[in-house]
Amino acid sequence: MKHAHYVNLRIFSYESDDIELIKNKVIEMFPYVDEKEKVKPKSKKQIVTDGKVIRVISLEVKKIKLLNKFLKQLFSKISNGDKKVLLDQLESRLDEGLHFYIRLNKDKFLVDKYELTDAGNCLHIKIAIAAYPNKREVAVEILKQIITQ
Repeated sequence: MKHAHYVNLRIFSYESDDIELIKNKVIEMFPYVDEKEKVKPKSKKQIVTDGKVIRVISLEVKKIKLLNKFLKQLFSKISNGDKKVLLDQLESRLDEGLHFYIRLNKDKFLVDKYELTDAGNCLHIKIAIAAYPNKREVAVEILKQIITQ
């Protein structure tokens, strides 16, 4: 069953960060069978106002097979406490376009721990929920199902 149309990931890398480690951790979020399925994050260099260089590492995935594996792995690594937070905040995390937003602590993410955060140093996840019919109530039920699976 298709739960999402696509997922968007975005994470900022600073000069002191290991960019290859970050890219590899993003790739690991999408279990693949062979090299053809392997996702490839993009990296874009930006200069911020104080002259420092940051890289924005991003990835958009639309393949249903990879999306389903991603969702299963994502919610299996999130603690029960954080799942409860997601369920409690479900309405505020779901926008009018049926996009669901999660932010994971970047430092924890890099050591394979998925912990919710409201801070800025994080992995931004945007999930476009595949609701049929395209209604908020349907999207909420789908989210409850995938969060608690």
